[in-house]
Amino acid sequence: MADESLEKAGAADSGAPKASKPLIPLLGGVIGGAVVSFLMCQFVLIPQIKKAALSGGAPLSADAETRAEEHVAEKKKDDSHGGGHGGKDESKDASKATYTKEGWTYAFPTVTANLTGSLGKQYLKCGFQIVSDDKGIGNIIEENKGKLKDVVLSVLSSRSLADVESPSAKTVLRTELVANLNKALNSSVVKQVQFTDFLIQ
Repeated sequence: MADESLEKAGAADSGAPKASKPLIPLLGGVIGGAVVSFLMCQFVLIPQIKKAALSGGAPLSADAETRAEEHVAEKKKDDSHGGGHGGKDESKDASKATYTKEGWTYAFPTVTANLTGSLGKQYLKCGFQIVSDDKGIGNIIEENKGKLKDVVLSVLSSRSLADVESPSAKTVLRTELVANLNKALNSSVVKQVQFTDFLIQ
């Protein structure tokens, strides 16, 4: 009888560890899955999203688009400084302006503004170049970009759909943009504005 009770006690002891053993692989699988998911997001998914955003694969807000363009421009600028020789190319990079027969031109970042009275349903997407006699116009605009973008948004968003569809709309906007940009800069450095994009949606 003593042997029978020892066998039953041994059977009870040997059964307890068998019941807890399946939890160990299950717990390992859950933790391992979480670690693999984290690593995939961190090193595969997030870099691909950033790459797509910088290459234009995903729509960006105006500010993000501007930052992406500046990043690409700075990368090109850094790559071109290998030779160390000065001259025309270096001054072009420094001012971010190009010389044309009208004068020094600087491409202002595209601005999108809601049209007044449209309840946010219609907007004007506007891209333009600033023309100046000042070789450093690019630096001037870059240093005051936030203030100037606010001025441009104020001018564009004060227009209704009828205003921007009229035959003289671009001429009126050019004149107002030149006057308001010069007022914001407290100078007469902006000679004219040339539209490169004028889309009403």
